[in-house]
Amino acid sequence: MRLLVSLLSVRRCGLLRLRPATSSTRLACLRAACPRNCCKAFPLVEVEAKEASCGVLLTQQLEGKTYLQRHKGACIHFNSGLCSVYSSRPSSCREYPWYRINNVLYVDRGCPGIQESGLGDRLEVEDLQEMARYYTTLPRWLRRLTIWLQVHW
Repeated sequence: MRLLVSLLSVRRCGLLRLRPATSSTRLACLRAACPRNCCKAFPLVEVEAKEASCGVLLTQQLEGKTYLQRHKGACIHFNSGLCSVYSSRPSSCREYPWYRINNVLYVDRGCPGIQESGLGDRLEVEDLQEMARYYTTLPRWLRRLTIWLQVHW
């Protein structure tokens, strides 16, 4: 239930509005100048076990999963508009705003740094894990519905 509440919260911030990426779609991250700031918008950022064991990330356990800690409404590692553990940030942070759904590259069109100009960074579908990994605690039907809503709503 906490995960679904988290998703609704992020949608209210204008994020997780997934659309297929075109060949020219790029990310030019606005960092501290971003009006939506993903480091503040996502209440739950899952951390994989190998990432949590590095000793750099401050994490917490919820419902059997490991998440980044939050402080004053933002990721605890978000300081002065920047990530204090940038080189060690979790894969979910490294991959955002790119998503792999059924082996197709999607991008969060709610991210203000997304551009169609061909300038900036880009991940390829082969570089990403399937989006369904974020929803392993949900029953399969609800996982599929959640992803469908992010793409079509």
